[in-house]
Amino acid sequence: MNRVRVTSALEIAAAGVAAIFVLAFVVIAAVRLPFPFEIGWSESALGGVVAARMLGASTYAAPSLFDGAAYLYPPLCTDLSALVARLLHLDGHSVSFLPMRLVSVVSCAGIFIAALWILRARKRLSWTMAFALAAIFPASYGRLEFWYDNARVDTLFVLLLFISTALLLEGESLWSATLAGVFGALATLTKQPGLVLMGLVGFHTVFVRQRYGRAAAFAIAFACFLLGYLWLTGDLLNPQFYFWMFKVAGGRPLLWASFVRGPLFLLAVIPFMVSLAAAVLILRFTSHREISNTTTAQPAWSWSLVFALWTLFSLILRAKQGASINYFMPSLALGALAMAEGAQWIANRGLDGRRIAALATLAQLCILAYNPQLFLPTAEAVKEAGHLVETLKLVDGPIWFPSFPSYAAMAGKPWVAHYGTLTDLDAANPGRVADELSRAIRSRWFAAIILHPNDPFVNMAELRQFYEEQPFPEIHSPFLRRDFNLEFSAIFTRKRLTPL
Repeated sequence: MNRVRVTSALEIAAAGVAAIFVLAFVVIAAVRLPFPFEIGWSESALGGVVAARMLGASTYAAPSLFDGAAYLYPPLCTDLSALVARLLHLDGHSVSFLPMRLVSVVSCAGIFIAALWILRARKRLSWTMAFALAAIFPASYGRLEFWYDNARVDTLFVLLLFISTALLLEGESLWSATLAGVFGALATLTKQPGLVLMGLVGFHTVFVRQRYGRAAAFAIAFACFLLGYLWLTGDLLNPQFYFWMFKVAGGRPLLWASFVRGPLFLLAVIPFMVSLAAAVLILRFTSHREISNTTTAQPAWSWSLVFALWTLFSLILRAKQGASINYFMPSLALGALAMAEGAQWIANRGLDGRRIAALATLAQLCILAYNPQLFLPTAEAVKEAGHLVETLKLVDGPIWFPSFPSYAAMAGKPWVAHYGTLTDLDAANPGRVADELSRAIRSRWFAAIILHPNDPFVNMAELRQFYEEQPFPEIHSPFLRRDFNLEFSAIFTRKRLTPL
């Protein structure tokens, strides 16, 4: 009886900590959602594309540093964000990140709800443990650098991946496999790694479960929906689409020395998730016993295997030059299911799987604790960001501010390509960005230029020949300092021509 009470107490404690994390995410996201300026350095990359999409401009055209529509991801997230913007009565001339952030926040909520339902209805966990495990994804919000509510494609991408995987792993009918193919195509239309990640799930369906009919239904639906969507958007036969999707997006090299960063992150941030998934696979391949799921005929190690495959692929992506930890988001979404399977396998070996699951979940949640202070916008941040926009309005002409193009756009200037996009373009076509910028400097096309810290594209001697330094507005807000890093020390404006 005492053992049962201790286990119940651990489960309640895990659910209590999980509730704190979920509440924290809701409160922090509610504060960040309406912030009128960027909450992350990469939000402008999507903002310019959504604006162009709403105005009917082509998202995939010949690359140019003057083109704010340049983007290296498929069109689904921008199309969905543009639809939300129209529902909010916004147009392509207004600068607002609210539609894109709403897509991300709703996607995060969708991942949590989907995981909760599977853990409760399919894995037969108690509501307490199902809630605690499902909350691990929103709880990792701070340790994943607050990406979950950003104007980015990643959270929507993970939601679509998760739904497709759940339908394929948990479903039995051809209809569920077909629907899985549709959601898998939607995921791939959001971010290119979906093609490989869904391919790994298909590999599991064919070679592990040997469900050839379901695999065929999945593949046919996936291909038809993917090609059909691109045909409707006009991108299917657009060569520039494939240039951006594959040559530019894949232009950055793998830094083999960086492979150590990924495993260190996994061991430091999600050690219990990794350990329980590994336990499932070790037990599965070292014994011939197999436990069956209580509601389907599938072996109870599918989520752990897919978690392992996705994590291995993410480790490769994480080693790309300039890659961030957002590549681990898909694995984090699957981790709760892998942990549930781990507890099931441990219980099958005669140990107290329920207690181990509760203790591991509680420990995992505690490891994910974070301090949101630097990521919460303040009134001081609003004031200083507004002052920067007012300063840029005084510039008569277009501004090249690739690190934060939205500030220039809010000042009424045309969108320009984001710095992240430019670095990818430069990796695919070395020297192209520097040459085009050099021509723009010599022709004095931009009225002002604000450089990225340690900018590799600008010849400073050439810049100073045609432009002169003006002081950059002082930034004191910790929220803005986190992205601006106080290294934007000057605005370079055109020199006045000396009369002959």
